[in-house]
Amino acid sequence: MKTKKKIFTAVALVLVILAAFGAGTVFGAGNAEPGSQKDPLVTLSYLESRLEELTGKSSGGTSSGTEGFARVSISKGQKLLLNDGSELVVYSGNGMVVGTSGMMSLTGAEMFPSGTSAVLYTVFMGIGGNSGVSASGNMTIYVKGGYRIE
Repeated sequence: MKTKKKIFTAVALVLVILAAFGAGTVFGAGNAEPGSQKDPLVTLSYLESRLEELTGKSSGGTSSGTEGFARVSISKGQKLLLNDGSELVVYSGNGMVVGTSGMMSLTGAEMFPSGTSAVLYTVFMGIGGNSGVSASGNMTIYVKGGYRIE
């Protein structure tokens, strides 16, 4: 009789597991395409390959800035200020948003006012009033369009 209970318990357990797996399949668990809106995880290797596509060079090189993004390094205390409509991506380091209007995140469609942290791997657009970033340490930034360093 104990053997029948063990067999019944094992069969019931297998049926419960199959039902859970079937429910997950029906409701779309695991079906999101990597990098889509349903699975937005972004890896460093993806960002590096995407920047390479945009600049036409590996992340170790620099771009002339005529096409795609140019790699720019700034040190603590320096500011990189964008011309109106220019874009930047903070690739490494820490910095604060500066400028009377702040900057617009094209990645998240939100405003970053002056004094907020410039989030890594976010595409920002200069919108006037000396928009840009002030470096809290050494920074690597990719810039598309006109800019100046102060």
